[in-house]
Amino acid sequence: MTTLEEILDGKIITILRGLDKETTLKTADALLKGGIHLIELPFDQTKPLSYTTDKIQAVCEHLKSEHVLVGAGTVLTAAQVQAAHDAGASYIITPTTCRDVIEKTKALGMVAMPGAMTPTEIEQCYQWGADIVKIFPSDNLGPAYIKAVRGPLGYIPMAAVGDVLEVRILKVAKTHAFGKIERILSPSPARIEPDCPQFAQCGGCVFRHIRYEEELRAKEQRVRD
Repeated sequence: MTTLEEILDGKIITILRGLDKETTLKTADALLKGGIHLIELPFDQTKPLSYTTDKIQAVCEHLKSEHVLVGAGTVLTAAQVQAAHDAGASYIITPTTCRDVIEKTKALGMVAMPGAMTPTEIEQCYQWGADIVKIFPSDNLGPAYIKAVRGPLGYIPMAAVGDVLEVRILKVAKTHAFGKIERILSPSPARIEPDCPQFAQCGGCVFRHIRYEEELRAKEQRVRD
């Protein structure tokens, strides 16, 4: 499959924002075990490019045999597109509608997913070469807005982004847009066991699993000592 086909097939992209490199790698491992193969690492505009590109490269190398697709998010400039591409990212996600960023992304053979809110912005992004248009902020606009926009613009692939509860996932799915998850929330994460094979359904599960693995390593070390 092409990168675009794999993204559309995977349906859920998780955003790992504000984590150090070690925690990013552990979280990526946990997501993979839970069936999530699409990961976005967003640029922090207050830090050097390397703050993000180092993590992109680390995840790509760490999971290169697992067929995980890593993308760069919060991309605002063509220079960031180039840096993400050089680090190994295979798709670019933006919060805004920027022609230069879209065209640079496509020139490098990557999947472009720019952000847009209004029908005019959505259509403009698509005309400039966007493969998928991210409806942002979809948390505030809601599934009803996406459903309404998809009426006349149903030929354009769209993604919803924001905090996602299980009930909200179902509502978004009914609009035929797939999800980009900023924070994965669970009403009762404590009910989910740390070794549950479905732990990627909530953020509490993911980090619970990381702590669980760390505890196992600590116990193994104590036994060796």
